[in-house]
Amino acid sequence: MGKDWLAVDKLALSALIVLCAIGAYGVATLPPTIPTHFSVDGVASGYGSKLLLLVLPVVGLGLAGLVEATIKANVTPNLPFTIPDEALERIAPLSAAMQRALRAVLLGGFALLEWAILESAEAGSLAPGFAWALSATIVATFATIGAYGVRIWRVARG
Repeated sequence: MGKDWLAVDKLALSALIVLCAIGAYGVATLPPTIPTHFSVDGVASGYGSKLLLLVLPVVGLGLAGLVEATIKANVTPNLPFTIPDEALERIAPLSAAMQRALRAVLLGGFALLEWAILESAEAGSLAPGFAWALSATIVATFATIGAYGVRIWRVARG
């Protein structure tokens, strides 16, 4: 891990810790059954176990491990353009940077979503922050992919 990415890796780790803490807090404090589905007007219309709050932390842990494994294995991302063999070495640092940035963005987004889910479960109605958290996560994810995709394309062609 280079010093350039230490801050991004710390951000991803912090987001993972917050994500797990929110899930643990919800499991420790909520009743056994919580709202898990909401109608169009935000009213609870389906219920399930509070243990569902552990899904995003488990997925987040898996995502963090998978991204770390792909970085260590120097896996080239699947992009919508061909990368010439002679450019693979040049794009490797950008590929790893993109994966690290995506890990941080997705784990941060998962933490926001987990917080909104917890807030909705506590209130018994869909929290206003849920739509915002979901939208922000989607926009940040695609912006990261687009920005790094363009940079990789330019380096691969240059």
